[in-house]
Amino acid sequence: MICDKEQVESFLSDFKQKMKEKNGFIMITRERNINELKSLGIRVITVKGIINSLKLTHYCNGPKKDSEYPENTLWVFGYEFNGKLLYIKLSDDLKHRAKCISFHKAEFEMKFPYK
Repeated sequence: MICDKEQVESFLSDFKQKMKEKNGFIMITRERNINELKSLGIRVITVKGIINSLKLTHYCNGPKKDSEYPENTLWVFGYEFNGKLLYIKLSDDLKHRAKCISFHKAEFEMKFPYK
């Protein structure tokens, strides 16, 4: 699902605001995420910096229902880092924390409707 520009910008603003809170950010420690961070030489502090720099032009799709947590929705962004396109999936579970669900090299072509 593609949503309008205002919704994307509002989500990013809310997500970034939540990240500023003490313990407001969590990166889900899936083995794939951890392995990708190691192979790219990226630390979590860099992940946070990349997420903080996301803009409307990085948006790919969402929101869509989270199959594990149906009360939440997921948003997908793409970001070029050191010549590699990264796939970044964020959750809108902002009542609790700003959650990064996926952070790894893109496996497929990503479309950017607002680029």
